Amino acid sequence: MKFKIETTLSVEGTAIVAARRIDAGEFSVSASSRLGGVSVQRLLEIPSKLLKPGRALLMDLFVFELADSADLSRFQKHDVVELIS
Repeated sequence: MKFKIETTLSVEGTAIVAARRIDAGEFSVSASSRLGGVSVQRLLEIPSKLLKPGRALLMDLFVFELADSADLSRFQKHDVVELIS
């Protein structure tokens, strides 16, 4: 499944990647999952948001915690990466 990187950040030494899903379908994150070739620690839960009153929920943005914070520099905004579950 492909994702487009929206932003990256480091929070108290934890590497975070926010990405928008490009491909449709279900996916899961496990101990062996890799995003753009990098190990993923877990998928973080984020609240859904209404785009505008009466409009659809924003459901295609996902936030990943990387297993190694040193890998954060491998992601740049607008990169398209693949999630291997």
